[in-house]
Amino acid sequence: MPCTRASPLFVISLPILIQPRHSNALSALPQRSLPSPSFPARARHSTQPPHPRPSPPKMSSPPPNAYFQTALLNPLATTQFPLPPYTPPTPRKQPYQPSNTLALTIGPPHLQRSWTLPRPLLAKHSTHLAALAANPFRKNATLAHIDPRAFANFVDYMHSSIYTLNTRVAGFRSITAGLQAVELGQKLGAKAYVSAAVRRLHMSFEALARLAGKGKRMSLIRAEDVAFVCSREVGQGCMMLFFDGVVSHWRQVEVVKMRDWHEWRVLCDEYGEFEKSVGKTLGVGDAQRGELLRSVEEYLDAEKEAAMARDRKKWQEEKREKQKSAVRGMLLGRLRGGSHRRRWSERASEAAEEGLRRNEEQTGPSEVVGENDWMVVDSEDMEEV
Repeated sequence: MPCTRASPLFVISLPILIQPRHSNALSALPQRSLPSPSFPARARHSTQPPHPRPSPPKMSSPPPNAYFQTALLNPLATTQFPLPPYTPPTPRKQPYQPSNTLALTIGPPHLQRSWTLPRPLLAKHSTHLAALAANPFRKNATLAHIDPRAFANFVDYMHSSIYTLNTRVAGFRSITAGLQAVELGQKLGAKAYVSAAVRRLHMSFEALARLAGKGKRMSLIRAEDVAFVCSREVGQGCMMLFFDGVVSHWRQVEVVKMRDWHEWRVLCDEYGEFEKSVGKTLGVGDAQRGELLRSVEEYLDAEKEAAMARDRKKWQEEKREKQKSAVRGMLLGRLRGGSHRRRWSERASEAAEEGLRRNEEQTGPSEVVGENDWMVVDSEDMEEV
């Protein structure tokens, strides 16, 4: 083990042992003396530096990169080339709205929500919104009679073409949300959205209808749901779906005693069509009650037939009005004493009523044609016309 202490003699003599062999030769070389720095004499009370900095040359205009700055410093002094004055941008009077879009405000004043949607997207999924988007000068529209939560689901459907419901809302219930979706689709003229909502409702009813040990206590359909489909515009197919869903979920004895429950008794008294539909199934046993729920295609076809019937009825009413206007025009021509060959098909019904009123003022009430006598026209007059 080496000794930790060294003798003073060894420490002193150590430098002598490690001296280089030619140390005397190095010491014999001539050594130059460095000049000592000389400083100019400074005045005792002078405040000026000994060598003042030369002022930069004056330039008529700043160089091209005078206002260029890096992340660390500004290469040019700001006192020499001051920055131009800052002008804040003018605030917009209205929020920015992309072109070819329509701003929609949905819901009553205390629940309003706004969406800005492309016009082609609205025209693709809704006939009512397509009519609003067809006007290029219309920038916004307000639909106060629509629930904003139901419209939010419809916006998701327009973007993805997938029917989904937002379950993270207060008091969510799938049947209620489905009924609101069907009602919204009927109002907006979105047939594909109505079809998707009806299919989802039928899927939720079908599982219990095919179950053996079913009953009223297991049914998802409430009396308020049936009242909703009877009082709102949900279509004939959706109404039939709920009527069949109730009788397919309940047992035969429960259907017979339906009036024993207060809310269902009030429902039967208020809506006779529901009571009539339930009465047709009183003789169906429990084993066959699941077949009362038909396939979803039948309910969709019923909805299509109902829509076609509404369109047919509307077309017939318009045709009847045109015929009525033409006959009134011919009667007006006879009362005025003009030629029977004159054509009155181009006259509107308002002009005919105005002519009848003027004729009554001129000739008296004896020659006025009554409201119920507009179809009374002689066959000879019709042939002459």
